[in-house]
Amino acid sequence: MTIALHQRALAAVLWWARGMERDGEARGQAQDHAADQGRAAAAQDAVIEPSEEAAAGERPAAYTAYRRPHRRRYQSALDMVFSLGAVAVAVAVILAVTWRPKPDPIRVVDASPAITDVRLLVSWPVVNPSSGLPDRWRMTVARRDFTVASAPVLALGWVTPSGHWVGLQQTGAQGRDADRWRGSFLPDDWRSGVAYRGGQWRKFANLRACPSPCAVSKAPLMYAQRVATAATDSADARATYIVYGEAPSDEIDAVVKAVDGALAATSGSS
Repeated sequence: MTIALHQRALAAVLWWARGMERDGEARGQAQDHAADQGRAAAAQDAVIEPSEEAAAGERPAAYTAYRRPHRRRYQSALDMVFSLGAVAVAVAVILAVTWRPKPDPIRVVDASPAITDVRLLVSWPVVNPSSGLPDRWRMTVARRDFTVASAPVLALGWVTPSGHWVGLQQTGAQGRDADRWRGSFLPDDWRSGVAYRGGQWRKFANLRACPSPCAVSKAPLMYAQRVATAATDSADARATYIVYGEAPSDEIDAVVKAVDGALAATSGSS
């Protein structure tokens, strides 16, 4: 009986010991699980809110691992901005070095050499009416030519303020040589111009370009011609001056008046 009681007590003690062991294992597992959850929460807290160590300059490993890819992306974007800025600066420098202002398509010339050459060859008054023209007239033609019979010719030309062109030719050629000279630069239909007197000039109007009815003096000018003689005894002192161009009549008349002024100045000086 006593042995049976001892056996039962021993069995109860063993059962209680096994139960305590199982409870201890369960508690250990629960504590480990709680510790894992705590570490995970601490890692999240470290990412969102840095600890005091982080504030002091020591970043937790979890925070550093989280921020590193973002820092790389930020640095890559910043590098790209710097690269684009460097390229823009280089392009600006190249443009500044290689840029040249667009040249004026109208090339202004000096009439002095041609005028001097012709004056040395002739006795008739050689004129340059540029000083009598309004502002913004630009001389683009100044050359010495010769007729078929080798009579010297001075050819001058201007671009007008309206963008048209007006020419002045002067020579001492006479007769058929003078006719060939006119035909060399006047329009093909210059002989069809209707003449009328305009002071000391004979003006030739293009009635075909004027709506009918049209007064001759109101028709577009084809050209204007004047004959002048120098105050000398030379037989070659007589010259013909022709103003022509595709400019409006008032701009052709401006050259006509400038030639009158230049001839008057020449006569006064002689």
